[in-house]
Amino acid sequence: MVERWRPETHTFNLCTDEVTITLQDVEVLFGLRVDGEPLYTRYEPPPGSTWVTELTRLTHFVPGAEGQMSGQSRVQISALCTYLEDLDPVQDGTQQDVVDRHTRLYMLIIFGGILFPNSTGAFVCLRYLVFLEHLDWLGDYSWAVFVLAYLYRCLCRASIGAVSDVCGFFALLQLWAWKRMLPFQPVPRHHLDIDMPYARRWDWVGQGVWSSRCPLIHIDIVEDHMPERVLRQFGYTQSIPPDVRHELRHYQRDDWAAVDDEFLAFMAVQLHRWENRLGTLAVVGHLTPIQDYMRWYH
Repeated sequence: MVERWRPETHTFNLCTDEVTITLQDVEVLFGLRVDGEPLYTRYEPPPGSTWVTELTRLTHFVPGAEGQMSGQSRVQISALCTYLEDLDPVQDGTQQDVVDRHTRLYMLIIFGGILFPNSTGAFVCLRYLVFLEHLDWLGDYSWAVFVLAYLYRCLCRASIGAVSDVCGFFALLQLWAWKRMLPFQPVPRHHLDIDMPYARRWDWVGQGVWSSRCPLIHIDIVEDHMPERVLRQFGYTQSIPPDVRHELRHYQRDDWAAVDDEFLAFMAVQLHRWENRLGTLAVVGHLTPIQDYMRWYH
């Protein structure tokens, strides 16, 4: 699949047409919220603090052994797991602040081990602590956008040879391929009621954003959501999409990239685009005969 990924359009180029993972897929397959607040923060920890200090303040975990930290902003996932195993289990009478500390540790493990793993899968970035300060705010964030932006970035960097290993939320990629591409589907182990699709367990509160031409923001990562290139996935006839502008250099950003005035101005524009997400929905224009579209595509 990586060989078929086009970083300039964020689509898989197949022999018949383009397909991709959209916000609709993330919400339907995993129930992650689409329409919410963007998860964006600057790199620096709060003034007068460090990421290790913030980790200790919010979880009471103190990295000490050699190898538990990678640089100043990544902690070893296995060290968090070992620390959790040594803690008393949460019970009905456990104080709320203790429950919150456990929750933050589990969330860091989920972030680094499942949703946003790096190429090693061994460390988690401590910048995610910014979003774990107030646990009651977690339901307000657009987690589907956060997940999809990171997966797009990982696929882009792998497809242009920027990294040797592919990472990201691959359970999403796998289930999307099973759902969208019949040749990839395994034989089901269980027969479900055809009148009750499994995704019906969630309320799709983000349907209005599924086809939005919006930025996907993941802290400092920004990738474009391009539903106009895969209109057939939304039940429409595919027309010839507009040209795209592509800048390869933005894939070079990482945890050590400078946060200068130019980047902050760029992020201000992207946050404004997200606020206007309902005004940039992909629309069905003039219907293109399938022969004209296929001629353009090939």
